Amino acid sequence: MKNKLASLVVISCMMLVAIFPSITKAYSTDGKELAKQSVNNYIKAIQNRNVDEASKWVIDTRFNSTAEQISEYKELLSTNPFSKVYLERINANSDYSFTATLNLVRKDNNEVNKVSLPVINKDGKWKLLIEGQETMSSAVKGEIQLDKKLSGLSDDTITPMAAVHVGSYNDWLAKSGSTYSGSFDMIGKIIGVSGWQYQPAFTDARTVIYQIVKKGFFSDDVKGETTLTGYYTDESASGSSFYLTVSVTDGSSSLQGVSVKAKNASSISGVFVKGFIYENR
Repeated sequence: MKNKLASLVVISCMMLVAIFPSITKAYSTDGKELAKQSVNNYIKAIQNRNVDEASKWVIDTRFNSTAEQISEYKELLSTNPFSKVYLERINANSDYSFTATLNLVRKDNNEVNKVSLPVINKDGKWKLLIEGQETMSSAVKGEIQLDKKLSGLSDDTITPMAAVHVGSYNDWLAKSGSTYSGSFDMIGKIIGVSGWQYQPAFTDARTVIYQIVKKGFFSDDVKGETTLTGYYTDESASGSSFYLTVSVTDGSSSLQGVSVKAKNASSISGVFVKGFIYENR
């Protein structure tokens, strides 16, 4: 009797081992098709200029509310730097999510930027996850690389008497985290940023990247950036603020609805950032 029960247990276990991979594979296959369809639904909604429908197929962490997201998406219908988007492939991940690789075609020169975005299941529905992944034209990339070789901040300044306050930001950034100012329109090609960056209770330097970005349907399109390393605090009377400039480096001018994005360049520590943005008008 004992031998018979043992045999039944062994057979049952063997059956489970045989069945489980099939179940996993089926789940992966079905999920992949649904995730792919979700991404295509998002792309199609944008092509049809239906931002309300598009918002159903995406989780966009750059916005504080769905209303804010839809409002900026509506503006993007006329200012989107990309004319076309293609889903190149979708790959399964070990955590039962997927990664969609997209090709974005620029309006001005047909240059293709590639971006990879997670597709996750939330409340039983697959959605594209946008968290501030970045795209950059070759012109901007070339200018940023040149600035790094030259090193040092720009000598450009914003004339105080002509300066207009156009935005601000204030946030605690986790490791490699980022934050945004509100959106504003640029008249020229340069902004001034003054502010502070430090970790409370510490005095060592922090590195933060300050960018001019245009939030898009799939990415933050970088128009220019400046990197600053230093300790600038507003916690004491002896504290000091920094001043830097960020220039648009891709030939664009009179940009609408851009933001300053402050990024913590450290992967091991946080940083507090606070600042104000100015432009000559």
